[in-house]
Amino acid sequence: MSDNTKKIRDMIVEYEIDLKDVLQAARVLGMKKIATDKSTVYDAQIQKILKYIDTADSTLKLYTVDDIVTRYRIREPLVIEIAKRLEINNIYKSQSYISIKQLTSIVNYHSNEYKYNMKENDSKLNANTQKEKLSKVKSSTSLKKTSLNQKVSEFEFMIRHGYLIFFDTSSLMNPNISKILENEVIPFLKKYKKELYIVDSVHKELEKNCKSAEKSIRERAEYALNMLATLSADKLYKVAKTNSVHTHFADGELLSYFTDIRVMTNLCLVTNDNSIKKDGNLSGDILNLKNNKSVETKFDVKVFYISNHKENPQLTKFEKNKDSNFRLHEHPPEIVKLF
Repeated sequence: MSDNTKKIRDMIVEYEIDLKDVLQAARVLGMKKIATDKSTVYDAQIQKILKYIDTADSTLKLYTVDDIVTRYRIREPLVIEIAKRLEINNIYKSQSYISIKQLTSIVNYHSNEYKYNMKENDSKLNANTQKEKLSKVKSSTSLKKTSLNQKVSEFEFMIRHGYLIFFDTSSLMNPNISKILENEVIPFLKKYKKELYIVDSVHKELEKNCKSAEKSIRERAEYALNMLATLSADKLYKVAKTNSVHTHFADGELLSYFTDIRVMTNLCLVTNDNSIKKDGNLSGDILNLKNNKSVETKFDVKVFYISNHKENPQLTKFEKNKDSNFRLHEHPPEIVKLF
């Protein structure tokens, strides 16, 4: 355990909390020497104060080492080691509290130095192939010369005009996902300062697939989680808070969420769940929302899938019914901020 000290005034700046909350917590916890912003506090005392405030105020944005381990799949010893390198001295156990700034610093450091080191993983991809693909996702280079067709331009149009772009489990685990992100998504997200989204159940499905007995599934799921960690570090991706009752099942959560917010904003889902060999598929269910006459809306819903062409995979628009009378707004209205 660290015995480092700091002033209360430095603590409230670092953790973005109020002085009165700190002093009240100190009084309740019997820390009599902590009375002003000039008082000195030990790391162990900081953790106790933060835990007390976090319990009392559910809106306070504090995180623990466990949160990093769970969300970003970074092993606890590595988190603590990175914290030491960054001179974040108050992190020494799984329940240590950290600020959002500290969390971002740790994740960014891991993203730059450790994220693709999978030598200890029995199910790693072929080393050369993995290095090439992950480096492409990270570099996010400009679009290839003349390979962009009208469909790609339409995807850029959606990003530029504020469509909320969601990816599901099937698209993130597609073998061509790195090329799609590099060529057709990431450049536009950076250009227009936008983000893509997933729902929490997609993240859970990827984690579950990491434990699959089938090696190829395991590898693709691990690769997808590494990509999401990279995008998160670059502030290009978010997990949408849906408040859905279907959080155990990604298709259900996506369909429920799209149903709720399609009257508020333009939406797009990238999914390869479009097989006509089964009774229903997510692509068709999402597009069917446009035909719901009981709730009319001026906003748009689109579905794209990743083509399986090895040399030149593309995002392709899924059209269940070409006779749909829905027309794309040339200039969509302002997007409601939902997150």
